Amino acid sequence: MPAALSPRPTICSGSVACLQSGLARRAVAGQRLSVTAGATGSSSGPSPASTVVVASELDVGYSSAQGARDTMEDEVQVHYNTVGHYLYAAVFDGHGGDMAAQWLSKELHGQVENCLCGRTVHGGKLPAAAGNGNGAAAGAAGTTGSGKGISSSDISPTQLIESFHLADKALLKYLSDSGGEVAAGAGATATVVVIKDDKLVVANVGDSQAVLSRRGNAVILAHYHRVYGSGPDVSAEIERVKSVGGWVDDGRVCGVLAVSRAFGDWEFKGEGLPRLLETGIERGYWDSSFAAAQSFSADPVLATPDVTETLLSEEDEFLIVASDGLWDVLPPREAVQWARKEFKAKKDAAEVAASLTGLALKRYSTDNVAVVVVDLQGADFWSCKPKPPIKTVTGRKPGGMFGFLNKK
Repeated sequence: MPAALSPRPTICSGSVACLQSGLARRAVAGQRLSVTAGATGSSSGPSPASTVVVASELDVGYSSAQGARDTMEDEVQVHYNTVGHYLYAAVFDGHGGDMAAQWLSKELHGQVENCLCGRTVHGGKLPAAAGNGNGAAAGAAGTTGSGKGISSSDISPTQLIESFHLADKALLKYLSDSGGEVAAGAGATATVVVIKDDKLVVANVGDSQAVLSRRGNAVILAHYHRVYGSGPDVSAEIERVKSVGGWVDDGRVCGVLAVSRAFGDWEFKGEGLPRLLETGIERGYWDSSFAAAQSFSADPVLATPDVTETLLSEEDEFLIVASDGLWDVLPPREAVQWARKEFKAKKDAAEVAASLTGLALKRYSTDNVAVVVVDLQGADFWSCKPKPPIKTVTGRKPGGMFGFLNKK
């Protein structure tokens, strides 16, 4: 019998919710992080897997597939940051082409690192993260600055919100400078995960999702930013869009865009809004009298993320981050149960990610699929073998999930 769906935190735009367990906060000693990565998959099936080993203990895997779509617009970035000693994982779901998603897969982590480590960006150019859009990277993101480490308490929702806003500003400039119809319509959703010691922070815009398995219960960590369907999230987004002069038609913002928060989408923000009205006339969406009557007081589409914080405990087993190509055909509770079964069959995170991707394709997902899986427990847990005792150093405490001894 499947486990019940756990209630998710109630949060507002840009705010934070904290999930806590009654159990002691986890402390895991270890020296290795296995980041397992697969190349981009084709329409025939999920991507193959390969392994890159960097510093710490978590097993992280990802898989992606083009599926039934003519093009691949999903991107994945997995990165262990040796400056701040944290894991960064992100799923980007592009629309209007892959231009925005590819840019974010290369650039967003550098901005997140800058904000977390207290750096500033000069000249409006973001430092590029190591690795590529569908790959894993080890080491620093190629940024400059103080190089100081961070503690889990240093990771705040405010910093992640700021990093999203700064990255969106840079992306919009990039799209504007690129010119052309494709650049004007390019955008992407983003679900970003940062894990430091026993702290898990998720920031998202759009309709990708992050789900935590807590003893088999699915804990949903991200809000959907859509204007179709039902529920409080949808109602709140519809109200926000209308309050700034936008409208919703056929489940789309201004009758065009399926998500209400995203990176890019130049025509839905600032200087691009007049162009949106002109484009609508050119394409026959509305006439000139309708366009002349519209007045926007603010952007109908935002890059302001919802942020959740979770204190990880011994109850927390693994994390699934995926684009809507998975969630549209596989509910969170079912995805958790499927992944648990695969872990118990002694599969690693990459194999579990590929299995989830394959299941989405078998269920005729009509979208691209991208999946990241983070095993928070390790192989001994899933094989039911006793865990070795945690070694301590006199006068010091184990430093949390990555095994560092209270590094700042």
